Amino acid sequence: MVELIAKKSFTYARRALRVGERFAAHDGDVRILLAIGHAVRPETAAAAPPPPADPDPSDEDPPAGTAKDRIRRVVSKRLPTRSR
Repeated sequence: MVELIAKKSFTYARRALRVGERFAAHDGDVRILLAIGHAVRPETAAAAPPPPADPDPSDEDPPAGTAKDRIRRVVSKRLPTRSR
């Protein structure tokens, strides 16, 4: 068993874990939990700097146009145009 710290809220071994909570994981699960970003090793968590604060969304101007216009802009950037 390896001790880990939860990075996200999730259920492990029938137990609801919260962010920052320490828990013991089976050896076979450790690599998976680390890879999918659900947990970190205690020594990694202590050395990592705190995540940057999210900017206040009220400071940003809302995008212009309707939702349909915004979707068209996003889709047109992702899909190549056909030449006829």
